[in-house]
Amino acid sequence: MQYIWNPTHDSPMPVPGERPYAGLLLGEFGPQLVKPKILHTLGIRVGTTGKISGAEAAQKAFHRLADLRRPQGWDYQVKTQPVLGATYGAQYLLTPARSGRRTAATVVASGSAVATNIQSGANAGLEIHVGHNAPHPWMPTSPSDRRRFRAYAILGANETWVARNLLIEGNSSFTRGLVEKEPFVFQSVWGFAAGVGGYFVEYRAVSMSRDYNTAPSWHRWGTISLIVGTP
Repeated sequence: MQYIWNPTHDSPMPVPGERPYAGLLLGEFGPQLVKPKILHTLGIRVGTTGKISGAEAAQKAFHRLADLRRPQGWDYQVKTQPVLGATYGAQYLLTPARSGRRTAATVVASGSAVATNIQSGANAGLEIHVGHNAPHPWMPTSPSDRRRFRAYAILGANETWVARNLLIEGNSSFTRGLVEKEPFVFQSVWGFAAGVGGYFVEYRAVSMSRDYNTAPSWHRWGTISLIVGTP
């Protein structure tokens, strides 16, 4: 996974009140304990920040191909730092576990925690899928059940407690102290999905409260995903 962060207002030099440029290249692996009502996930995160994350090259290439302005501040990005740590997550199905049966709605409560050398914190949330043949969130379905057409709406919200985030707080003399992270970040999502035969197209619209003190009140974006298997 590759992540890219920019300040709201671009500048060749770091500007107080604007977050630093930052890139993160990350891999995560680990076991899962899967049951119809609950899913446990334990992961090991390994990665890097800085120039070797490829974020600078990727953004500049995209802007060049799309004929957009050239980003100016990558010379002072969050510096290269190896990333190592662990994550734990649990999802609990609040509605009856009916994998293989027609279901109008699924409600899932979730919680997670992350502890790496650059980030630490915890998250709790709720997500609802409502519609025609809403699938079980993580259990596989039978071959005959996969042939059913499914279409459903998505509604969810979560709150994150941020104990530490060097991608905002910085890790060098040029990037430290530009902004102060917010300790709590709220995020809501709505969307829809449709699919048949184990293939889904999903759209999500996300709204996130400010994650540092001088950020815009809300940050909004959308994603369109092609999913093979269980959404």
